[in-house]
Amino acid sequence: MTTEERIEKLERQNRWMKTAWAALVIGLSSFLFMCAGQGRQALPEQKVEEEMRAKRFVVVDENGETRVVLAATDDRSFLSLSDNKGRERLSLCVTGDGTGLYFNDKAGTNMINLSESGGVPALFFGDEYGRERVGLGVTKKGPSLQLRDAGGKIRVGTTVSKGDVSGFAFSDNEGKGRVFLGVEESIPRLTFFDKAGKGLIGLGVDDDGPGIGLSDKGGKLRLALSVNPRGSELVLLEEGGKHQVVLATVHDKPGLWLCDKNGYIIFEAPKK
Repeated sequence: MTTEERIEKLERQNRWMKTAWAALVIGLSSFLFMCAGQGRQALPEQKVEEEMRAKRFVVVDENGETRVVLAATDDRSFLSLSDNKGRERLSLCVTGDGTGLYFNDKAGTNMINLSESGGVPALFFGDEYGRERVGLGVTKKGPSLQLRDAGGKIRVGTTVSKGDVSGFAFSDNEGKGRVFLGVEESIPRLTFFDKAGKGLIGLGVDDDGPGIGLSDKGGKLRLALSVNPRGSELVLLEEGGKHQVVLATVHDKPGLWLCDKNGYIIFEAPKK
């Protein structure tokens, strides 16, 4: 075979390969176009239910563990959410008396309650044993905050009433109020009580100035110390509330007055 014949044969093979490659490209393009056209075809319309009615829905995870429960009974409806161990961690409940949202820890102990009952909203926090330790609510009398000990006794309480009293009350381990710090009728007060609930020591500041009062076990004022625009005075009183001794400075002038059981002055110094 001559050199010219070899060259002509190679050119014929080259022309054949180009024609075959062009045909392959056109065929592949047509196939992709057909596939794209099929992809754009509308999916068959799926039926959508406008309403589903059931008494109970349960959602489980891939291990068959119940994770969500939505149910209703004659007296309540509720939603319960559980962790991957099947422990209820959050629940929402609605009854005829009110509504509640409850949070539990990993042990299933109720830690937080947010509820409404009888028109009274409340928020409670519990300890690791489920005992209520902090309570916050709003009643008809006003908002209040309560701190409880492990035995359930209120140890600290605060309130803001619609009247003229707002403040903090501190109680002993028996739940009896022993100290009150607040404002009453625009007068700041600090009062100490005995176990019987009698106020024994009172401190306050009125429009005239500060004052301290000491009372007996019956709650009757027996000593009063005050500072006013005229000066300062110390008053000792008998059981019936009558002045017995008055030691005072009036307009920078000291004085002493002694009285009988009826409150009449029997001695004064200096004498007028």
